[in-house]
Amino acid sequence: MYDINLIRDQVVPERHKRVMFSVVSLTVLVFALTGLSVLFFSVANTRVIDVYAKELRHLEDDLALLYPGNPSREELSIIFSRIEPQLKEISSGVGKRVEMTGIWHGLADAVPVSVWLTSVSLRGPDERTAKGKDGGMVLQGMALAEGRRGSALIREFARDMESHEVLARHVSDTKYVETGMSEINGTDVIGFEIVCKLR
Repeated sequence: MYDINLIRDQVVPERHKRVMFSVVSLTVLVFALTGLSVLFFSVANTRVIDVYAKELRHLEDDLALLYPGNPSREELSIIFSRIEPQLKEISSGVGKRVEMTGIWHGLADAVPVSVWLTSVSLRGPDERTAKGKDGGMVLQGMALAEGRRGSALIREFARDMESHEVLARHVSDTKYVETGMSEINGTDVIGFEIVCKLR
């Protein structure tokens, strides 16, 4: 004996088929649009980069015409590597700078009558003066000889620099040396050099 089932296992209504088709179609459309968008933005981004690169090349060409002989990037790198130690030295010295205005006013006030300065210079600790002394602030000048009075004036000036109300805050270890006699317009003068450390 045979059993024959004439009833279908599952019957899918027609409207369910239409809904499924719509959902699948919409999903495929969304994926397709997303892919096209990504492709479009990639191409657009590449084109923008190309445009900026061309503009940059045009600008570099124009600058080269306006300013011939400009160093290339490689030459600039070499120049920067050469001056880098000096830049570091300058940067390190910023915190150790000395306010010179007070020192200049103090010097102008401390120089006695019959003594005048011909040169004031600053020298690093690795530099040497003409007489072999270490650098610092170096004063050169002359004093009227007036017998032995000229030498006494120079000695007092060098000593008083360390006790002057303004200079005492800035100078120390003051040393002087006489550089010889000379004559200016018939007047005997004594040359001198004073070296002191700045603090």
